[in-house]
Amino acid sequence: MNDRQDALDGDYAQLQYAGQDNLKVRIETHKKYTLPQVDFVDWVLDRLEWRGDEWVIDVGAGDGQYGRAVKERCGFYLAADLYLGMLRDLDGEGLIRLNLDAAAVPLADDALDVILANHMLYYVEDKDPAYAGFSRVLRPGGRLLAATNSELYMGELRVMHSRIAAQFGYAGKLDRLREGRSFTLENGQRSLERHFQRVERFDLPSALVFSEAEPAVAYLASFGDRLFDLLPSGVLWQEVAGALEERIDAHIAEHGEFRVSKLAGVFVCQN
Repeated sequence: MNDRQDALDGDYAQLQYAGQDNLKVRIETHKKYTLPQVDFVDWVLDRLEWRGDEWVIDVGAGDGQYGRAVKERCGFYLAADLYLGMLRDLDGEGLIRLNLDAAAVPLADDALDVILANHMLYYVEDKDPAYAGFSRVLRPGGRLLAATNSELYMGELRVMHSRIAAQFGYAGKLDRLREGRSFTLENGQRSLERHFQRVERFDLPSALVFSEAEPAVAYLASFGDRLFDLLPSGVLWQEVAGALEERIDAHIAEHGEFRVSKLAGVFVCQN
């Protein structure tokens, strides 16, 4: 599963992002357990050479992690999100917030220098209008930064979860939940190239390294009801979590750690 899980329906997304608690669990897990320790936000932003006077919109601002970093680099920052709970919880005196749908950015043509759309485009069902809108509001030479994950992202944890799902009788439902990832490093470039003259892909491989099972299981649990609803009648998440912890702990006892590979990256798109 990705930081912002692929192929979620609107009702679930609204529950997940009514506030920042679930997202914070995943962000803190990545900060604490990722090796090598690279600040992914800074790495993404450093794909650009900043002048210091750019006008920037952060589409899907989430908990504001990009905002804190990009405001040090630009001249004007606008935090935007579809979910009011996210915007409400953002910190920042004088922060300008905009409630919007990425498919219809309500800004004038040639209004911006940079658009951030990081780990959120898999939520946008009809991407072509969104990409066309992004291109429209960017000034000539403006750039879109669109970070996402590989299709193989966190494969070891997904395999471990699949084995437990088979044990408890919901493997088929889990497979269907994972189907249809609509914006990954592998498939994102082709669709972006229909709207931008130049699209470059940059990759950052890393891994989550766990010395105990609990934080890995807590990461899964942060996906909440969408995950819990997969469970057969009479099966509690506590039972599943216990079995998962036992399997991960056994792996750690044998190998010394539970290493979950990650491949994330960013597309830099230019008009």
